[in-house]
This record gives sequence, structure tokens and C-alpha cells, in this order.
Amino acid sequence: KNKRVEIKNEYEKFRNDNKIERSSILPRSGALATGIIIFILIIETMLNGYFFGKGNPLGLVGGWFLAFILSSINITIGISVGKYILPYKNHISKNKKNFAILGYVFYLILIFGFNFLIGHWRDISALGIEASIDDFMMRSANPLFFEDIESILLIMVGFLFSFYSSIHGYRLDDPYPGYGPISRRYEDAVEDYNESRSEIQIELEDYKDDKIKE
Repeated sequence: KNKRVEIKNEYEKFRNDNKIERSSILPRSGALATGIIIFILIIETMLNGYFFGKGNPLGLVGGWFLAFILSSINITIGISVGKYILPYKNHISKNKKNFAILGYVFYLILIFGFNFLIGHWRDISALGIEASIDDFMMRSANPLFFEDIESILLIMVGFLFSFYSSIHGYRLDDPYPGYGPISRRYEDAVEDYNESRSEIQIELEDYKDDKIKE
């Protein structure tokens, strides 16, 4: 009982401090969330694998392997930002809210730059040339020039899938940071209390029946 009261007080204090008047939004089931992430990873790997297959010594297999590594980076960063940074845009603190917005903008710039470099790397490799720092330096004079339109598509696919992953990460729990976990703790405590109360009532009823029979 003391534990339940302690958790209840903590829960109510969190709601009051953060001016929350709604119930928490339940997260997606673990199996569904994992399934969506795997699906995103497979689709991006297959698409990027085709783009990387050209110019790769191992052909399509080598392209898929490389695409799997890069797709994992794209998706992992996206989900992490969406789950741990983006929710703070809803925080009552203006400083934390601004931090989240700036952090997300920085993420978008970073992930676009990452995929932009990968696109140029793929563009050089498709010509049968092993990409080097000198090749990248030469292209810095005209960074928007690409030999193959598929390299541009590669950039778009990588960026969009990472962006979608960040939205998916954001939806994995309640949009207000910290509210989901504390709400689940409170609900579990209430459920445990109700179960214990029901068990005690059943035992008392059984005891009462036994006494009547005597």
C-alpha cells in the first residue's frame, strides 16, 4: 500500500508540475514496433542495394551488404532522435522545447549531409573508380553535379527513410517526455493493488462460508 501511495504521489506531482490533464497514450506493442522497424530496414536495404550494386565488385550481393550497413545507420539514428529528442518539443520548459527543435533541425541537416556524401560516393563508384578524398575534393567545386540520377534517388531514399524512422521513434511512446513510463508504473501499481484486494476479498468470503458451515 505504501508503495502504491508513493507511486500515486509521484504520478500526480508529475502531472501537476507539467500541467498534464490527459491520460497517457499507450505505446505500440513491442512486436508491432519491431516488425515495422525490420520492414523499413528491409525495404531501404533492397532499394539502396540496387543502387550500390552498380560498380560494386561483388555486384548486387555486395550492394545489398553495403546498403544494409548504411540503412542500419540511417534508421538507428532516426529512431533514436525521434524517441529521445523530438518528444521534448512538447515539454513545458521553453529551454528544453527549443533544444528539441534545434536538435531535430541539426539531425535533419546531418542525415541529409550523410546521405549526400553517400550519394557522391556511389556516383563515383558507379564509374568503376574507387572513391578517394581527392575525388570528393574535386566534386566540392560543383556538389550538385551527379553523373547518374540513381545517385540522387539514393540520397532521397536514405533521407526519407531516416526521416520516417524518426517519426516512428517519436510514436513509440507518449509524446510528452517521461509521462509514458511514470503512467505505466502507476497503472501497474493500481492493477497490483486491485488484484491483491480481490484476492483478500475472496479469502474472506471463503473464510466466512467455512464459519457458517461450522
